[in-house]
Amino acid sequence: IEAVIAKPQLALLGGVSHYSLGQYQKAKTYLGYFLKKSPQHMGARKIYTGILMAEKDYANAIAFLEGPGRARPNDPQALSMLASAYMALGQHTRAVSLLREADELSGGKAPDIATNFGLSLIGTGQDDLAMVQLQKAYAEDPGRARTGMPLALLYLKQQQPKPAVQIMQRVAKNEPRNLSALNVLAIAKTQAGDLAGARATYEQILDIDKRFTPAALNLARLDRAENKPDAARTRLQVLLKAQPRNLDVMYELAQLELAVNRPQEAIRMLEKARSLNPQSLA
Repeated sequence: IEAVIAKPQLALLGGVSHYSLGQYQKAKTYLGYFLKKSPQHMGARKIYTGILMAEKDYANAIAFLEGPGRARPNDPQALSMLASAYMALGQHTRAVSLLREADELSGGKAPDIATNFGLSLIGTGQDDLAMVQLQKAYAEDPGRARTGMPLALLYLKQQQPKPAVQIMQRVAKNEPRNLSALNVLAIAKTQAGDLAGARATYEQILDIDKRFTPAALNLARLDRAENKPDAARTRLQVLLKAQPRNLDVMYELAQLELAVNRPQEAIRMLEKARSLNPQSLA
């Protein structure tokens, strides 16, 4: 290592190589040596920041990327990374400011930046502006779950299930084993009135992974919506047997018992859930 760090370009090469192999600690060592010699090298700083982000060390990622004197980098990707760190810390207003600048620097042609921008705007409650950014990002890179899912959820929030279904069908085609994406597709189908299609999609999810609880819960809700309380109860009891401390399953069972006018059973289930988590507001 002494020979390598004596030549900055070799130290950089070592850092990039170990990063590419997923050997983050070694990558940080080499990149640290290189950045001592070339602290303004944005490529190396972005890789180092990416490692800190992967380690969920968001505060140090911010400090490292903004550098001495908290100087804002003049690089759209770096600004987007910086904004992602602020988003992770819940500072969405700061993230929005950075992403607006990053979007301008990239000429509005960077889907990743537009997606981050849209997610930050959702975090600040600016859904209409968020939709504009997510639509732009999705048009540049259609079929991508990271952009398509929040965009579809915004459409569902606005009671527009048809575009949500179209978006999620494309995402599901592109990522056929993305269970969260398939779950959103089924939710969109339910809102669009296609209950048979929703059921088929939920069953497809459980064929891939029987332990994917959100799909099983949504199937039980679908059973209840279709006036099949016994089927819903059986499904939820099987879930509860497998996950005896799952509050969501208990809550759903209570909802079911209330719907079929069995309040004492609902109370029993809610008392059990409350004993596990007295702080649960639901």
